[in-house]
Amino acid sequence: MSFIIAEKLTTIVEWIDERTAIKNLLGNITKEPISGGSRWAYVLGSGLLFALMLQMFTGVLLLLYYVPSSDAAHTSVAYIQKEVLLGNLIRGIHYHGTNLIVILTVLHTLRTFFWGAYKSKREIVWITGILLLFIISGFAFSGYLLPWDNNAYFGTAVRLGIISSIPIIGAPISEIILGGSSVSTLTISRFFTFHVGILPAILFLFIALHLLVIFRAKHAGSYNPTTNVEDFYPKQFFKNCCFALLIFIILSSLSYISPAHLEVEANPSDSNYIARPEWYFLFIFQLLKYFPGHLGFIPKVVLPGLLFIVVFLLPFLDKSPERNPLKRPFATLAISILLFGAILIGSVAILEDRSNPIVKAQLERQSNEAKLFLKSEFTPKNIGKTAIPEVESSSPPPSIYQTKCVACHGDKAEGQVGPTLHKLSQKEKRSREDIIKLLKDPKSYGLNPIMPTFNDLSDQELQQLADWIVSLK
Repeated sequence: MSFIIAEKLTTIVEWIDERTAIKNLLGNITKEPISGGSRWAYVLGSGLLFALMLQMFTGVLLLLYYVPSSDAAHTSVAYIQKEVLLGNLIRGIHYHGTNLIVILTVLHTLRTFFWGAYKSKREIVWITGILLLFIISGFAFSGYLLPWDNNAYFGTAVRLGIISSIPIIGAPISEIILGGSSVSTLTISRFFTFHVGILPAILFLFIALHLLVIFRAKHAGSYNPTTNVEDFYPKQFFKNCCFALLIFIILSSLSYISPAHLEVEANPSDSNYIARPEWYFLFIFQLLKYFPGHLGFIPKVVLPGLLFIVVFLLPFLDKSPERNPLKRPFATLAISILLFGAILIGSVAILEDRSNPIVKAQLERQSNEAKLFLKSEFTPKNIGKTAIPEVESSSPPPSIYQTKCVACHGDKAEGQVGPTLHKLSQKEKRSREDIIKLLKDPKSYGLNPIMPTFNDLSDQELQQLADWIVSLK
């Protein structure tokens, strides 16, 4: 039986090969010569490709539940993370995958630069790689708004504000991106289309082009002249597979240890919120402080523009055949200073926030609120006319509610960080007496540490609060 199955499979493979020449293609890949032999340093490119494919896969799974609108975006993300089977793992891999892709992209680019792998008729390999770097940055930018929490809303508003301040072209570009005068459902729709429709198509095109020119130019190999040559398979293939497995283990572990960040739903009226960019944009954020007013044009346009031109044209500016980084001291020192400077400036931004007691306290409060929200139970959100219950309490909330409860349960007890209080008394163990006991000891009702205790309230205040909650329909 096994012989018959093997014979049938062989026939199928031969049929496919006659029409696609797949064997010849795989043979060319596995026999790709590597000058100097296989090395762990060469796993960065394939590791980046694996991370991008993993990002695409988890992104497709997230699409099964995500709703791109200001009414439902945040709720759909919270539902994925709190209710969907393996949803926390899937979004965690996607969230942490963004950071890992940025790290791998930088490391791969630096390795290519230091080893002079952009030389010897490999100019197009370098150029397509740099364009891929900017495409990946576009993914990070467009995906930032989609969770529609406070961090996403205010962070995007700040970024678009920076874009709009660019002379002549800034305002119209910002308006096109926004779809209006402010961040709204139209903005989410445009970011969503760009993130899941336009950018993936461009990414696949440039990945294919990048791989094509790599195979055409052959593997750059070691920067030291050598006669030792090894095929890609099996040693380098094995190293690449090990690194891909390591990436998956790291991302899965991070998803469990540090779940994907998600704050409360975006509240545009929250004037106290302090927005901060992702760690890889911190140095630009800090540079803006050093160039106030009209000088802001320098870090926004001039410096990035000059850097892009130099990096993009590097193979044509550095025509020396020498690849050894130790024999190219000027180039090695220049990129090292640039990298160290970016890290230093970003670190200064973090230290300044920590040294300012007001900013530090607000950032800590935002972080704690995000943690509380992630720990709280998922609360479905009604959209439209039923968003606010049509039948409300006939009496206004007691003053103690405004002081102690409104931050978590909302002005009308509709629910924010905490769940809605409407129809609470209809649930099991939520009678008037239960509510009073719950306020005194949330732990006995399984709510600790999400809900604080209210032992400082008088019996009269507890009774007033419980009576009002019971009256909510």
